[in-house]
Amino acid sequence: MKAAPSTDIGSGAARLGRMLAALLVVLAVSTVVVAITTLVLGVVAVPLSLLVGVVVGTLLIPFAENPYLLFSTMLNEPVLTVVLGGLALILVVSLGPVRSEIESFREELGVHGRPSDTDLVRTVTLLSKQADIAEPDVFVTRRRRPESYAIGGRSDGTIVVTSGLLATLSESELRGVLAHEVAHLANGDSRLMGLVLTPTLVIEHFSDRDPPSTRLLLHSIQTFGLPYIGAYLMWALLSVVAPIQRVGNQFGLAVLSREREFAADRAAARLTGEPSALASALETLDSERGRPDEDLRTWRQSASVLDILPADAAETSDNPFRTHPPTDERIRRLRELAAEMER
Repeated sequence: MKAAPSTDIGSGAARLGRMLAALLVVLAVSTVVVAITTLVLGVVAVPLSLLVGVVVGTLLIPFAENPYLLFSTMLNEPVLTVVLGGLALILVVSLGPVRSEIESFREELGVHGRPSDTDLVRTVTLLSKQADIAEPDVFVTRRRRPESYAIGGRSDGTIVVTSGLLATLSESELRGVLAHEVAHLANGDSRLMGLVLTPTLVIEHFSDRDPPSTRLLLHSIQTFGLPYIGAYLMWALLSVVAPIQRVGNQFGLAVLSREREFAADRAAARLTGEPSALASALETLDSERGRPDEDLRTWRQSASVLDILPADAAETSDNPFRTHPPTDERIRRLRELAAEMER
């Protein structure tokens, strides 16, 4: 069996261009949102910032010649005071929710499930050696729906599969799926998608019907004696900004995800030497999988991005927010690759 030919330079350049454009979209949207939020929060937090300057100055009286330097700087540099105050408040309010959201996301994927059996570990170990990456952790989560995920990078990766996946696929099909996830780790896709997912996870947190982070923000504003108008202003800001960032991030995320799925399919085919096995696995999963057990309104867009197939089997190919390429197209490319490798 001959090695698969490399993809043509033109298509590779086009894929790279689309990925860079998607990253720029996510970066631009996130930057604008952070800038707007920083300015609004900074204005609201000016009284608190000045109070901090007074308190710090008072504490420094026994030790400094000019203890109120910070306070006077705040008065003389109002723009700097607004920006630094806004950034500080963003960190205070967002740090906890971001950590809890990421941990909740990992639990949802099943990262804290039971370790996998020996045969599964042996297969992943062999594939990771072929891909020249550190052996990833492998977990099996008890979920009937067949799913697989790769999280982390080349040196600290984790592969999660569901019990439903193990029950659905043949040995060769399962090896193809595991090779696909190993390819994501080897290509750095999981690390990249994890970084891009962070703003989306935060927005999902803020977009809940009763978001605890919003309540915390309003409580902080009121506790520190800031004007009630600031609370309503922040509530209005979140109502407008969160949907904008969600749309921008999901569009960029979808473009990145689609390109990386094709790349992982090609890499998996080379790792196993059997593109037809992965094609068969995709065909089997596409016919076996329905909608997630959870209502799609509560199923995370972010979780779907990391799965081998989209959360909704009915996802249309003309949807600009689709997280995966059309399954039929992936199968067609893999079978063409198999035919080329056999020649």
